[in-house]
Amino acid sequence: VCASWFSLSLGHSRQNFPEINSGSEIPSPADQPFQISWTNMLSMGKWNLGTILLCSSGRPYIDYATSSNHLPVERNYKRLPDYFRTDLSVNRNFAVGRVKLKGGIALINIFDTQNYFDVNTRKFDFENSSFSETTLIQSQPFSVNMFIHFAL
Repeated sequence: VCASWFSLSLGHSRQNFPEINSGSEIPSPADQPFQISWTNMLSMGKWNLGTILLCSSGRPYIDYATSSNHLPVERNYKRLPDYFRTDLSVNRNFAVGRVKLKGGIALINIFDTQNYFDVNTRKFDFENSSFSETTLIQSQPFSVNMFIHFAL
């Protein structure tokens, strides 16, 4: 048995507040203009193979280095880099007595693509100066996950 599907999402998520950027539209935290995924599954007897390819635009975040929180509030937005990841998995179903088991391995981010999923901004305020530091938080690099599922 083989199954494959392709998914494409397009859209914009905007919001506005009278107190921020004079009421102009700003991106919501969930604003991702596109996301594409391609999933494949193959079952051969007790064996299951799977792949997934995921590509999406980065999410927006507030650039605190160039934004103001004093009235009127002015915020500048940047976007995380685009995201790309490919995963592979294989598992096998078997039984030991009356216990059903599934053991497998998953290879996550097989091309070891450098992706980012969040931002950490720290703001420092001193008597005579203030500044902020923004760090992109990297998502999972290439990794191997092994698992065993069981049911009675």
